[in-house]
Amino acid sequence: MEKSAYLILGLPGNASQADIHETYRRLSASYTRERLASDAQAGKSFREIQEAYALLKSPELRAAYDRELAGLRKAPLERPSGRAVPADTAPVYLQPWLIVLVLLLGLGAYAAYNRSVERKAAAALAAAQAAELKRKEAEEALLAQKRLDAEAATLERERLRKQREDESRERQERQAAESSAARATSAMERQQESFRRQQESARREAEREEAKAQQAERQRVQDAERRVAKEKQTLRELCLQRYGRPDC
Repeated sequence: MEKSAYLILGLPGNASQADIHETYRRLSASYTRERLASDAQAGKSFREIQEAYALLKSPELRAAYDRELAGLRKAPLERPSGRAVPADTAPVYLQPWLIVLVLLLGLGAYAAYNRSVERKAAAALAAAQAAELKRKEAEEALLAQKRLDAEAATLERERLRKQREDESRERQERQAAESSAARATSAMERQQESFRRQQESARREAEREEAKAQQAERQRVQDAERRVAKEKQTLRELCLQRYGRPDC
């Protein structure tokens, strides 16, 4: 990596593990799947952040990385007096070819270390993407289940509504049938009562006619009796006038 892991995350060298985790969480949240798919530079920056985080989140890797940074920042070797060691009086271990060999070995080790860090960062990125995919799949499954539950609830409400409508319609039909039967029964009762009243009126009329006929018959008999009595009286008077006696 061209920049140090601390510079990539924007952290000081003495940052705590909590600061590292919080900074990574904040930075990675801005790299959405859509942004990574549409912006190649964003993908590169996100990989650098992943690599830096993979390097600093492990205390062992961070300690080795800090030692390496400290070695790169060392000043040229000096004598105890502070003067630089002349090349012609330098010990054997400071000969140029030895220094070149050490630097080559160091660069090889550094390149191997970088490749290891890159592999770990790539693995971490793949794991993060897999976790994100799994999370989205879980969210989609949850949304699908919610949609199914909502549809089932809608169907249940519709079923209950139809059931209530059917029960209401049956109740209304039953009430209408009962009302019709009650009206028919009432009409029949009224007809029977009217017929009974007509019969009672006819009976009373017949009784009145019969009473009138009996009264007329009694009156006729009485009139006949009075006429007979009157005729008898007249006859007696004639007998008295002619024969001087009531019966002649």
